[in-house]
Amino acid sequence: WLINLDYKPTSDMLLYAKYARGYRQGGINFTNPGVELWDPEEVDNYEVGAKMSFDGAVPGYLNLAYFYNDYREQQIFGALISNTPGVSGGAAIINAGESAISGLELDASFLFFDSLNVTASYAYLDTEIKELDISSVNLDGTPFGAIVPRAIEGGPLNLAPENKLSVT
Repeated sequence: WLINLDYKPTSDMLLYAKYARGYRQGGINFTNPGVELWDPEEVDNYEVGAKMSFDGAVPGYLNLAYFYNDYREQQIFGALISNTPGVSGGAAIINAGESAISGLELDASFLFFDSLNVTASYAYLDTEIKELDISSVNLDGTPFGAIVPRAIEGGPLNLAPENKLSVT
């Protein structure tokens, strides 16, 4: 669900704040006996921002946003280490605990000389695994001896770039 507040102080400006709650469903993977199930993750999302457009000698738009996401039962990958001859390791999705993602986004476009459009976007992302508890993953009766999460408590989320810039 989503709660959203919009305010337009002028016809060319929108200020907004929103709060949303969401989830990513759990699942089943039949290729990993004993670790084939994972639970849904939940997220509370908070965002404030502004969207502005302008006319004149150099028309264009400017969008700004700050967001904070608070995750519970974060789904991450774990490497499965085999302890059974003839069985290779694998990867499993596990529920690891809590994480937080916050950041800023900027998106702008300007039209020069009625034919040159310059567009730029920038994003800053700060991620943190706040809690990593895999003690509930039971490997008894499986061909695996250990599971190694692809994250570290207190560390960032994998594959989440801190900065991203695009200019066209």
